[in-house]
Amino acid sequence: MSDFTTNSVPLEMDDPNTDKVFKNVKELKIGDGTFWVKNGELTIGNTVIIDGQGLNSLNNFRSDTIFDDTNRSPASTTYEDIPGASMTPFTLTRQARILTYVRAEMYHVDYNNNGQNYRVYVRMIDTFDNAVTDGVVSGGNWVVDDVDFGASSWSSHVEGQELTSISNDLYSAGTHTLKAQYKVDGGTGDLLELQIGYVILGI
Repeated sequence: MSDFTTNSVPLEMDDPNTDKVFKNVKELKIGDGTFWVKNGELTIGNTVIIDGQGLNSLNNFRSDTIFDDTNRSPASTTYEDIPGASMTPFTLTRQARILTYVRAEMYHVDYNNNGQNYRVYVRMIDTFDNAVTDGVVSGGNWVVDDVDFGASSWSSHVEGQELTSISNDLYSAGTHTLKAQYKVDGGTGDLLELQIGYVILGI
């Protein structure tokens, strides 16, 4: 007997090499039961992949994001974790494509000042293999406030620069934790705003 039912009555299997069309079937189990078509939905296990309105985006593309507008002052010349910028771990049972993004607004007061060229560096890493997935670098925006042509002098300051980086990489099966880190060339930088996130492109 087959696993196909119509109104709870099993259907006899015929030639497995012949294409079949089933009409008025309430439930259809495919293969070992990993895939089900029932109630107008295609499911894998208990997860709805396609429903009456089409592809279920929330189930097919898991995602997470962190936004932080705490003003932070990185001063280390080696990368250190940014407080609160570690994402919830996720587990892959096979390789998957993952879209990651880093957006940061930041500057360094000594960027292009008195011969210094200090910058702020922000990156995202995956603790699964400590691979760098994404990152941005900036000294800031140099702004001229006032120019005195008679004295051939001017006043200026550095403002935050907003940068975004997006990456699409192949991740191995396993448990992954994405987190953000920062550093500076020297002195003390300013991180004004940070957003990091990921989208798993497939279930």
